[in-house]
Amino acid sequence: MGVDAVWLSPFYASPQADAGYDVADYRAVDPMFGQLSDAVDLIDDAHRLDLRVIFDIVPNHCSDQHPWFAQALRDGPGSPARARFHFRPGKGPRGELPPNDWESVFGGPAWTRTTNPDGTPGEWYLHLFAPQQPDFNWTTRPSTTSSAPSCGTGSTCTAPPWPTAATTPPWEPPTTSTGSAAHPAPWSSSATPAPTAPSTSPTRR
Repeated sequence: MGVDAVWLSPFYASPQADAGYDVADYRAVDPMFGQLSDAVDLIDDAHRLDLRVIFDIVPNHCSDQHPWFAQALRDGPGSPARARFHFRPGKGPRGELPPNDWESVFGGPAWTRTTNPDGTPGEWYLHLFAPQQPDFNWTTRPSTTSSAPSCGTGSTCTAPPWPTAATTPPWEPPTTSTGSAAHPAPWSSSATPAPTAPSTSPTRR
């Protein structure tokens, strides 16, 4: 048949708001597809057949159920956790309007307003796709003060997964003790530049 590669759509742990493109854990397989050992077996079998395996890693956004986004909501405006995403105050006398008029690829505003822990309306966050898919802010600079990730063999980090040096590029994340890559996602910073309008319409990941 001339097949030399297999391209897999996202199979990471996900609430499935957008067919797995809303990733809640980049190091875990969603139970509907099996477990991590099944993915390893699939890769091994493909390589024995001289097939390459391509993963769709979804670096543009995560799920609103991802621990990073949950922490961003808890920590509030100006926090390093929020710098991983595009949080902005709203327009209008009470911030009741979105920061700009961008539209989501899926229709409707590309901004959703948050609710503060005390129940009052909060900032808005950017999602070029579904509201359940907050966009990462790739313009932030790496943190030089936060500790390295402390991830065991499971799927949960017990410390913020930030690099320990500004020279660590986001495409070469730290590795865990088992050798698997930690979250390949943007790093935090106290500086949060305003998002710039894309030159063309957003495309699928």
